[in-house]
Amino acid sequence: VNDVAYAMPFDASAQLLFYRKDLFEDTILKRMYYEKTGNELTVPTTFEEYDNVTQFFTELHQAGQAHCPMGASTTLGSAGLIATEYLLRYYAKGGRLIGSDNIPRLAMPLAAEVLADYLH
Repeated sequence: VNDVAYAMPFDASAQLLFYRKDLFEDTILKRMYYEKTGNELTVPTTFEEYDNVTQFFTELHQAGQAHCPMGASTTLGSAGLIATEYLLRYYAKGGRLIGSDNIPRLAMPLAAEVLADYLH
């Protein structure tokens, strides 16, 4: 428009990660995470790291205890919201919604693998 390029997102799968910095700096939690996983407790940059970190905090969770928070939360109020959660992971693994024949479809077995990882 008027020699200016504009872009529209293909889907609404953009996400933000909010986290408690104090938990990732806590020396006791860092040590516990290392002993459990053999890895350093850092802010995740991949879905695999995210899954490992959230599983760790979920296993520590105690209701009503601020120092033992739940691993993660997700808004799942509609099929569209669930799809955006899933599609982010699908795209991250190289999945595409449009096949080489220009027909919308999920690539198998990748789609099933991503779903299994997400449900884990």
